[in-house]
Amino acid sequence: MLVVPRVRSTRSANGFTLVELLVVVGIIAVLISILLPSLAGARRAANTLNCESNLRQVGIAMLMYAQQNNGAIPGNGWTSSAFLYNIKGNKNYNCPNVCQVWDWQAPLAKLMGLQFDEGYTLASRQSRFLALCQYGPFQCAENDILAPPYASSPIQVVAPLISYNTALIFQMAYGSGDVTRFQKYINTGTYRPNLNKIGTSAAKIFMCDGGRWNDGSVVGPPDYNLSWDGSGQTGTVSPGGAYSDYGPWSAYTRAFAFTPNLTALYSMRHGARTQTKFLSELKFDALYFDGHVETLTAQEGMNPSLWMPKGTILPQTEMCDTAKEFYLPPGATQLNIAQ
Repeated sequence: MLVVPRVRSTRSANGFTLVELLVVVGIIAVLISILLPSLAGARRAANTLNCESNLRQVGIAMLMYAQQNNGAIPGNGWTSSAFLYNIKGNKNYNCPNVCQVWDWQAPLAKLMGLQFDEGYTLASRQSRFLALCQYGPFQCAENDILAPPYASSPIQVVAPLISYNTALIFQMAYGSGDVTRFQKYINTGTYRPNLNKIGTSAAKIFMCDGGRWNDGSVVGPPDYNLSWDGSGQTGTVSPGGAYSDYGPWSAYTRAFAFTPNLTALYSMRHGARTQTKFLSELKFDALYFDGHVETLTAQEGMNPSLWMPKGTILPQTEMCDTAKEFYLPPGATQLNIAQ
């Protein structure tokens, strides 16, 4: 019987040729390149929603504080930190309950049920600062920034950047006995940090994404200064400590500087995280005094009316050039905050 020899395949039945393998790898690479931006976009969108949820929780606590304290706005030396001015001795080393005058976190965290060290020693204050900086509702999910301490800060630890800054003008008192650079611009009698004094609560920002202590002159992340009064409560260009800022409209902002370095990127975290010339690509979340939250572009956030009480008369010299371009009427030398 004639036996026909079996012809063996030159390829293993279970293998791939090099060309086939390279084709598969190429297809996978293309799919990854297509899917990664979508996945990254979905993650960032989820982080924005998480940030908005955090701010709503903070807004509820702020309104609770105001309700319990005759409308007082927490986070300043005339309401939640007023007691510090009656403490004797070196307040940098004898500062109970809060981390500094402008600290909004501690009084609201207590209302939200967080337990933390409220002692008066420097060690207690450092423990309190770290606990509050890492508290979930106080942390923007897009905040991946570590803040170093300023050289003269009594607390010298690297900590997560304080995610949210209050709107500074609402945190300051005006009138007889108070000497501030903005005293002469307020046309509301003797303004005090109080919900009854601000104007339309749905049109005024209580706090927003921020990153204090970088005026644009330094390349790199903001640092923090926990001196008890925040490097000057009144009469200085930049009060507010580590917790409060004028806003992106201001020529003196320490959180939203656009020139010479675009350090606003550390605060406007929900849009482009890289250098851009388009203000519409820079976005941040803002909590209003009525409790609602909005995501604003840089241009929208430069509206001074959002950041100061009804009746304020704002000279154009206090505004950054971009805010003047968008919000100062042609030929005007000042802006009247009507609502």
